[in-house]
Amino acid sequence: MAHALKAQKSSVRHQSAGEAGVAASAADSGTFERVVRAARRRFDTAIALVSLREADNWRYVTPSGVSVGAPPAERSFCGSALRQLLPLVVTDAAADARFASMLPNTRDACHRFYAGRALRDAQGFALGTLCVMDPAPRSFNDDAREELDDLADWAEAALARWQLGCDRRALAQMLGVASEGQGLDAELKVWDREAITGLLERETRRVARSRGALSVLRVDVDQLQSLDARYGRAVSSTVLKSVAQSLRGTLRPYDAVGRYAEDEFLVVLPDSDEAGAAVVGERLRRRVTEDAMAVGVDRISCTLSVGAAAVQADALAPSAEGLLAAAGGALREAKRAGCNRVHLAGRSSPRVPGALRGWSAEWSPLGR
Repeated sequence: MAHALKAQKSSVRHQSAGEAGVAASAADSGTFERVVRAARRRFDTAIALVSLREADNWRYVTPSGVSVGAPPAERSFCGSALRQLLPLVVTDAAADARFASMLPNTRDACHRFYAGRALRDAQGFALGTLCVMDPAPRSFNDDAREELDDLADWAEAALARWQLGCDRRALAQMLGVASEGQGLDAELKVWDREAITGLLERETRRVARSRGALSVLRVDVDQLQSLDARYGRAVSSTVLKSVAQSLRGTLRPYDAVGRYAEDEFLVVLPDSDEAGAAVVGERLRRRVTEDAMAVGVDRISCTLSVGAAAVQADALAPSAEGLLAAAGGALREAKRAGCNRVHLAGRSSPRVPGALRGWSAEWSPLGR
């Protein structure tokens, strides 16, 4: 019930249809169909659905598909759930003074049981509901309420992922990315410095509003200069491209990576705390260390030094500059300790290679 308890501390906020803007792609992702199937199986009700605001109408997602319709009536079950912070539970509408008189005049008339919770974004705006309904009255205990909360949290996580994607598209527009290739590093096909730092600034502002988690990695390719001296620029460039490809392939879909300097990358990890940053940094380090390429009779590989920093839970005004500086200091400590390791900002000593195995259970990447 953590979500519900936290909700009690904030005010009820409604968002207009135009402000919410939940697009069809969110409803068509398949995640909401999975949520409602799980809800119907768990509660064994005739109906389970997710309702989502759009610019001009609502989408209703059921186990059998998606439909578009009018918004829930203000005095309907879902209309009432939208205005509540805690789940709305109606065990028998016919005996409930709030709904008995209005039921004959709404599409809820054939349902006497209802349990639903508003789905909110990071700012607390109601974007829709998750609910279950049945023609027969039934009880709904505290365990059932908590499970409904868990399923609603799952749906909210899907909305959050979609909104992160919107933020990245908005950043692309803000940077004037009008055609493919703009805002990208031409050599490595990752964000360029301006784009990745702009994304970090945008994420920092979002976290300052939502009090969520955010971490960054500054990733340096250790042996690039020596490879350049021995094999030439063409080989070192190929190695750098291989590293960029490995980073992209290891990160979550809504993480971002960009070229921050000649042989340094900046990775932005939304919704990841310090433990998550440590695990991702170690995962990237191992992936690149294990890769090798043939140059004549030689097989060459490189290692990474990683500096990690996260927004602290008690930070009143997190800044992109502060995160970059903290991660930069951690990167210098990793290099000073001998390279090929991850260092967390604020720690007294770098983590040696392989020392983060026990952290892996603490980072649960959504969508993977």
